[in-house]
Amino acid sequence: MASDEVFLKINGRHHYLWRAVDQDGDPLDILVQSRRDKKAAKKFFRKLLKGLRFVPRVIITDKLKSYGAAKAEVMPSVEHLRQKYQITELRIRINLPDCGRR
Repeated sequence: MASDEVFLKINGRHHYLWRAVDQDGDPLDILVQSRRDKKAAKKFFRKLLKGLRFVPRVIITDKLKSYGAAKAEVMPSVEHLRQKYQITELRIRINLPDCGRR
């Protein structure tokens, strides 16, 4: 899964569009917030997990510390990879069972 933050100006105030996508780049969820801190990241993770029917195996984000702090509380068992220039993107790698198909 990936999360992408876009900086927006709404009525003259800065906001952040948080976006989560799966390993294929398909959108999973979006959220617009005025903050980019641990509380905002936790809200985004909770909203995202509420809409999913699975728990991701891996999330990939940029090195924003808010992601790590929020992930530790909301998804402690999920592997978290950080990449330096990951356009503030949170990628979720979804490994579903193949149901016997090869």
